[in-house]
Amino acid sequence: GYTNARFRKFVDGENDYAGNHIPYAPEHTLSARLTYEIPLQLRWMERIVLGVGTTAAGPIYWNEANTLSQPFYGLLGASVALDFNRWTLEMWGRNLTGEEYDTFYFVSVGNAFMQSGRPRQLGVKLSFEF
Repeated sequence: GYTNARFRKFVDGENDYAGNHIPYAPEHTLSARLTYEIPLQLRWMERIVLGVGTTAAGPIYWNEANTLSQPFYGLLGASVALDFNRWTLEMWGRNLTGEEYDTFYFVSVGNAFMQSGRPRQLGVKLSFEF
């Protein structure tokens, strides 16, 4: 996706922000996922499902002056699922490259706060079908 969200007119009493990017609206977004299923001819296991995907966004401007921003960044994820007859075991990973990024910024009572994105995550999911 592409967004060109800019102020047409905006004066806060001291500064004129006309033409600046509107805060919190990423200029570019991207999401893609590829899944590959391997059917098996086993009684105890139906299939293996492999998945890989990415999400990306940026730049994101955090203030009206456009002096603070998050550059374009991408996150890589992957999964492997073993699908048995009535249950599935999935191993997954998010932000596998360990990308450091910020997700939110705000000022409150004169103090600035920046929220960092999630670090690399690994997990296991077990699901049952009754």
